[in-house]
Amino acid sequence: MEPLMGTNCEEEQSFLQLPETLEELRSRLADMGLSFINQLLLKGIKMKSYEVLPPAVDRKTLLKCYCNLNFDPTTASEELFLFKETHSVLNLGILLEPFTAGGPFPGFKQWPQVLCSRGLSEGRHYWEAEVSNSWVCLGVTYRRSPPLSGRPRRNIVYLLGRNPYSWCLEWDSLKFSVWHDNTQTVLHGGYHRTLGVALDCAAGCLSFYGVAGGVSLLYRFLASFLEPLYPAVMVSSGALVTLKQV
Repeated sequence: MEPLMGTNCEEEQSFLQLPETLEELRSRLADMGLSFINQLLLKGIKMKSYEVLPPAVDRKTLLKCYCNLNFDPTTASEELFLFKETHSVLNLGILLEPFTAGGPFPGFKQWPQVLCSRGLSEGRHYWEAEVSNSWVCLGVTYRRSPPLSGRPRRNIVYLLGRNPYSWCLEWDSLKFSVWHDNTQTVLHGGYHRTLGVALDCAAGCLSFYGVAGGVSLLYRFLASFLEPLYPAVMVSSGALVTLKQV
């Protein structure tokens, strides 16, 4: 029989030595564990953001940091109609006015999108939106976009989640996906009429929830947010998004 961890325990040895043998074994196991932990700390553990499980949270807790949002009409593209009283945005499928590339956020308006007026840079925030069963995106973005170029209108880089400055949850009438920097992650599960978004600025955590009485986590981004984030939506032709007020 080979000795365990270099500790000899021969059959002819007296059991009087057993306490000393066990103490030596315990010491060696402790050294092995410490060495293993130090190696992990030096090498690091690489995990994707959706593999990191957040602590359990319920809707009642999220509602404590609820923020009522309003759309900023100066950032809305020409085919969107805003309802101030209901905090809704509808895509009529036609241009309500000629398309212009100017304005405070020109690239953003190449798609049927609109920002909220409030930028979020500190603390924790939660909001909900009701979405129609059509192609919609719900997310956050810095108030900037890639510079305009000579490419045709609706360059994909200006769509929510298709650039390094924005993160979004997308429902395409068949499935949910999340997007950031033009990278898509397809999610499992069906349509949710009400979606929740939780943002923890200090922790760099952006979470999306399906809401039906309680909340169920759909996805969580982990990132270092370097600028204020503006809630935003993309609303395809015939679709409707309503910001819920509490």
